[in-house]
Amino acid sequence: MKKKDEINIILNNKNALISGGSSGIGSSIAQSLLKSGCKIGIFSRDIDNLYKFKKKQTKDFQNKIFIYEYDATKEENFQEMYNYFNTKLSKIDILINNVGGGGTWGSKDFEKTDFFTWEEVFNKNFKITYKLTMKVLKDMLKSKWGRVITISSIYGKEFGGRPWFNSTKAAQISLMKNLSHYDKATKKNITFNSISPGATFTDKSGWAKMKNKNSKKFKAFEKSIPVGKFVNADDIGKLVLFLCSDFSKSINGTNITIDGGESYSY
Repeated sequence: MKKKDEINIILNNKNALISGGSSGIGSSIAQSLLKSGCKIGIFSRDIDNLYKFKKKQTKDFQNKIFIYEYDATKEENFQEMYNYFNTKLSKIDILINNVGGGGTWGSKDFEKTDFFTWEEVFNKNFKITYKLTMKVLKDMLKSKWGRVITISSIYGKEFGGRPWFNSTKAAQISLMKNLSHYDKATKKNITFNSISPGATFTDKSGWAKMKNKNSKKFKAFEKSIPVGKFVNADDIGKLVLFLCSDFSKSINGTNITIDGGESYSY
């Protein structure tokens, strides 16, 4: 029996690839898709977390999970990683571009940050997004159905972050918007959308560290969010699930903000 706050969406016979799904937002998305009946592939550079995620699932779910160790900041083994999932899943119907980060990398003095940081943040956020998207698009065109959802950030559409991070997040949103007008794909039931979360509390996030080290500062920030609380990763998972369903077939080229009103206060 489903809990009253769970969405009753069935995605049996669909296969999803999730980048960076070992913890936090990615694992919440994976959990939502598993419950809907999807088979899922997840990669992360933290293979131990992937094994932990898989191990805590029921046996039925475990049989629907395929994992692979891959670092999105590196060029090596991309094709091998993709081939693994393409073989295990037979086809990829849903792509969740979730891997990212680097918002706190570099220096607050922007001109002192080396180009390596810019490039690594670009690779971890945007380069892996366009490479995966172009790969899965071929499968989706053959299947005449597909969903590409990219997890960006409110910093991709607002100021407030560091420029190497904001720029890559803005590029992700732009890519989805651009592809949403690609008639060859959209006329075949393939949609492209992005989600821009605000401050999201997860056990391994910087917010969790702040809560432990400076609870006063943590509470003050949480209070400053108009709804008075951080985004819950499970809420992002449910939104992704909805966007993967046929209920959302007319939602295309949209960037959905989920931040409790945080960006409105800028």
